[in-house]
Amino acid sequence: MVWSVRLWLAAVAVAIVTAGLALLNFDQLHGQLLADVARQFPDELPATRERVAAATLLVLIGSGVLIAILQAGFALAMRLRRRFVRPALVPLWLLGAVHALFVLGTVTSPVLLGLPVAVGLSAIAAVLMFLPASNAWMAGSSGRHRVGRAS
Repeated sequence: MVWSVRLWLAAVAVAIVTAGLALLNFDQLHGQLLADVARQFPDELPATRERVAAATLLVLIGSGVLIAILQAGFALAMRLRRRFVRPALVPLWLLGAVHALFVLGTVTSPVLLGLPVAVGLSAIAAVLMFLPASNAWMAGSSGRHRVGRAS
């Protein structure tokens, strides 16, 4: 289970670094997205296209950061052996994978290569958290401590 937590946190770190790199390269990514918006909506005013491209890019980056923060919170809760965490992390992993597909399908840049890495790390972490050793670890101390028995 310790490896699962570490991999979840590594995936979160990669996703946050990727979001930071995306913000640092905002102009390049915005230019690519603006070209797509201009191609799809040629009759719109240039100012409208600019706002749409910027808002879309900020929503994509912000939602990725939000997903990563939620994953980090649940991964840290898993260290505390909270039973609700594992079933909650699976949909968060799926959400992160779908988000990465949306981002990579919208804007292509080497800056965003951390997203597939983050999805891969979290996929491995998700598998590890359901292995028999993890089940035993979660069941080993569920917060109820027994008071010593008389022999």
